[in-house]
Amino acid sequence: MKKLRLFVMAAICCVAFSAHAQYDWDGVPIPAELPEGMVWELDPVSDGFNYQSNSSNRGEEFDSRWNELYINGFSGPSATSYHKDHFWTSDGNLVIHAAKDNQNIIYTGCISSKAAFSYPMFMEARVKQPSCMLAANIWMISQDETEELDMLESYPNVQEDGGWLDQRIHLSHHTFIRDPFQDYQPRDEHGVKGTWYWEEDRTTWHDDWLRIGVYWVNPHHVEYYINGRWVRTVKSHEHSYLDEKGELQTVYTEFDALDKFGYTEGTGLSKPQHIIINMEQQDWLTELNIWPTNEDLDDANGRNFYLIDWVRLYNVIPETGVVPVEEVSISEQEIILQPGETFDLDHVILPANATKKAVSWTTSNPMIATVNGEGVVRAISKGIVTADVTTQDGGFFARCKVEVVGDAVPNPVQSIDIAETSVTLNVGQDITIDPIFTPADATDQRVLWESENPSVAFVGANGLIAPLKAGTTTVTVISQDGGHSDHIEVTVLEAEIDTVYVTGVSVTPTVGTVTEGDVLSLSAVVAPANATFKSVSWSSSDEGIATVSPNGTVTGVTQGTVSITATTSDGGFTSSATITVEEKVCVPETPTVIITSSETSAKVGECIQLTTQTVGETCDGTTLDQSVNYVSSNTSVATVDTNGSVCFVAEGTATISITSVEGGDAVTVQVTGTSDTVVTPPNHSVIEAEDFVATGGAYGGFEIYSVNGVTATNYNQTGDWAEYVVQFDGEYELEFFVGTAVSGAAIKVYVDDVEVGTYNVPNNGNWDGFESVKATDNITLTGNNKIKLEGAGSNGWEWNMDYFTLTPTTSGGAPDPIYVTGVSLDQTAISLIAGSSATLSETVAPANADDTSVIWYSDNDAIATVSNGVVTAVSAGTTTITVETNDGNYTAVAQVTVAPVTVEDHEIIVEAELFDATGGTTNDAAWGGPGNGVNATANNINWVNSGDWTTYTVNVPADGIYSIEYFISTPSDNAQITLEIDGLTTVTDVPNNGQWDAYTSLDGGAIALTAGTHTLTITASGSHAWQWNLDKVVFTTSSSARFAEVVVPEQPEVTLYPVPASDVLNIVGLPQGDYTVAIFNVSGVPVSTQNVSASSKTAVNVSNLGTGIYFIRVLGNGIDIRKKISVR
Repeated sequence: MKKLRLFVMAAICCVAFSAHAQYDWDGVPIPAELPEGMVWELDPVSDGFNYQSNSSNRGEEFDSRWNELYINGFSGPSATSYHKDHFWTSDGNLVIHAAKDNQNIIYTGCISSKAAFSYPMFMEARVKQPSCMLAANIWMISQDETEELDMLESYPNVQEDGGWLDQRIHLSHHTFIRDPFQDYQPRDEHGVKGTWYWEEDRTTWHDDWLRIGVYWVNPHHVEYYINGRWVRTVKSHEHSYLDEKGELQTVYTEFDALDKFGYTEGTGLSKPQHIIINMEQQDWLTELNIWPTNEDLDDANGRNFYLIDWVRLYNVIPETGVVPVEEVSISEQEIILQPGETFDLDHVILPANATKKAVSWTTSNPMIATVNGEGVVRAISKGIVTADVTTQDGGFFARCKVEVVGDAVPNPVQSIDIAETSVTLNVGQDITIDPIFTPADATDQRVLWESENPSVAFVGANGLIAPLKAGTTTVTVISQDGGHSDHIEVTVLEAEIDTVYVTGVSVTPTVGTVTEGDVLSLSAVVAPANATFKSVSWSSSDEGIATVSPNGTVTGVTQGTVSITATTSDGGFTSSATITVEEKVCVPETPTVIITSSETSAKVGECIQLTTQTVGETCDGTTLDQSVNYVSSNTSVATVDTNGSVCFVAEGTATISITSVEGGDAVTVQVTGTSDTVVTPPNHSVIEAEDFVATGGAYGGFEIYSVNGVTATNYNQTGDWAEYVVQFDGEYELEFFVGTAVSGAAIKVYVDDVEVGTYNVPNNGNWDGFESVKATDNITLTGNNKIKLEGAGSNGWEWNMDYFTLTPTTSGGAPDPIYVTGVSLDQTAISLIAGSSATLSETVAPANADDTSVIWYSDNDAIATVSNGVVTAVSAGTTTITVETNDGNYTAVAQVTVAPVTVEDHEIIVEAELFDATGGTTNDAAWGGPGNGVNATANNINWVNSGDWTTYTVNVPADGIYSIEYFISTPSDNAQITLEIDGLTTVTDVPNNGQWDAYTSLDGGAIALTAGTHTLTITASGSHAWQWNLDKVVFTTSSSARFAEVVVPEQPEVTLYPVPASDVLNIVGLPQGDYTVAIFNVSGVPVSTQNVSASSKTAVNVSNLGTGIYFIRVLGNGIDIRKKISVR
């Protein structure tokens, strides 16, 4: 079996640590206990951040460990937008900064480790938290984002109502199912206690430096430490923690507390994970309308800076030393399954005593087959994929071919049942439901569980129902084979409790002093300790002297003495403290200069502009003078004037020092002058790497990409090759311009299928930095020859190439030039249907011309595009495709006519009077109406009051985006109609047309519907007592071909990126609100429908789409945007 070593770890492993290095954490003991015979080994990712780094120049120490931003293209939850300008290193700290724009988008910093790490390991950091209500985090997540371990998650703040969050640190983890999305995070209501850690004598964590650590012992055992003290352990069926009094609490559970709902299928936290350090505005805070204030995000207040002094990570290794992994293999090289069947792949790591045996499993296409963390492969649908196991130590991997045959599950599910129809549970009384399959030995017994109201009772992937609060819900099980279902009605009751009444309360301290503008924390202890209702309210005898928050935080206002009182909600018992407020003596801060510009380089002869801001407390309220002085360390490279304009006079670097006229330390920025001169070697023939005539190999061959203004080839793995046709005579030297970030890469050269030699490509640390590599052998060419270049190294990944050159040797000499005299096409006219393609072939004359390369272009890319002669039809119309020779600029053209795709449209008419049910809140019988609900006539409905509703059964013939048209009439103002189907809702205002029965057309927007039977609900949702009369509702579709040509009203400027997309397509520029996003293939058939909520950007999942051209339509809030996208 083929075994390859991945290059992923190469960069991080280049960082070496001296045996005598001095670290910021020297002398700080590791609080976790080692197993017998094991020792701690410091990992190279450990970082004291004792270097200067910014968005323009991260530097080697940063780049060897960390990625800018998140591990993939995700740019932040809710209203968060990660941005590389919002983190840097200075003064020995990693600084993460937060700011927001006028649309309430929170810009913050985020970094992630290049390497992934696995158990057993201990990680700890020393941090100074912000105080702006944003989540301050240090956490870890697996590459597939299904397992997460949170070391620090807190919400430090100074907001009046934020004391509960400010007092606590969240110690937790997540397990996920990504599709359909499900998230398990242990909570008190799940029966897992101690996730929020707090200390009764501490009201905040953001005033002091904090040490926080996590010990990942194994997949089923995690420990947490704060300031060197153990505070929590979570195991599968046991968890212990220190409560707010510092007393040990231990809880035993029948369920697995690490993965209560079975999302990991029993493997626990087993996957290697990347480190993430960031700040963010989380979804749950946004839903509660809790945001940082403008003052919180004002740099002058200093609340929006998150400082990380150091982070250290230790692996647990034997005292005898690390035994590295050398190889991994899989028990089977090829397996054949039918849909629904499973197979357990076993892997073997050599040597058997290797220290770190953690692995991860993946398949090349989860739509065909999946694999879990234990190597269990499940067949999904017909096709061929590979199942790969990769070692965390060394990145070795082994591969098994998986072929899924047959279109149907061999022993299909005929029905699925739940034994009971209903169950009554108390809050916290978990129960597991086992569905009954018919036949009992059905092949594919995978199911999906859904709770109609998960806030009442949540159900996990393993059928475990967790009652959370009083109420009712329906829990449904659906077989993935056949979609059979059954349900159980769940009633949840509040658990009965015995009330223990309050007998008193005491406030500590009873006497205190606070300075004007500063705070002092008071605590109230309710007696007895086991009282049922312990809540207290706080009050001040004179808020002109001091105020007090709901959590007992006293703020000094002006000099004087005041009484602060706590009153119990149960019994009204009181206790008071006497607080003296003293005059505040202001000490001016040393001014600090912040560089606010980002540009640090330009070409010789050009200039850049530096800008700064000077900040600091002045005490008397005066504004700091923003004037600064600039000095260049090397005026032979760059000069700088008094306004901060830096002009480059030569190539090289210089350091610009900036000092405030108010005093304080200088800040510096390194600037670089570059040259745009391109030196072309004389007497060389250049062959561009992307001009190959064929490519292939074990991994599909080379791909073409653009970088730094050039086009080159990449995705070259060992065994991949590309062929080039050249027309020269004589002996030539070969020189390649290549870049690689791995060691062991090499180029093997063939001429007319005869091997010439293999040439090593040195690791220059940059895939996109193309440097010269010369072949040590010359080649002899005779007229028309084929040159083949092959990736032939030992690493697995090889090199990227810009071009290679052929230089005549002294023995051969340069041939006489042969110039191009013309070009022709094999077709002068072609006809296509939108979405299809055809290939044009060019013939350059003479055939042995020195330069037969050509370029292609279309007169109108909106009608048809062209690439290397492949013409792709986009939309109806006519355009001209032109081929042009690089030598002589000769041209030939072909006319392309594109016809639109015709797709069957559908229309659904819902007659208003043919409802299934009706109801409402207004009984209009006294006025002659039907009572609660609407009245049906032969042709419409009337007597419609505000709040009245009707339901209908609707049969949808095909998936699609359906426009909604009401035939409706009203003489009332403030009338409104709401339509709801499949959880999607549209709300439309109904204009006053002065009559009850003059039915006119009203546009209700559009909605995405799937084929099948649905329940439609229509509600009169306006504020006027009498609403409208309704004749009918009409749903209609339109094809994507026509939809691409529709003229729509002026829409906001919307940007889609990246294009082509692979996993996520981002939509930027939508007004805030809810939207339906539909994606069609080129035949007009809907392939994806998603409902999204827009803030600064909207992320649309396209990972399940195949490579090709699609149309996207975005509907909602008066927006109707239609665009073409591509997916690869």
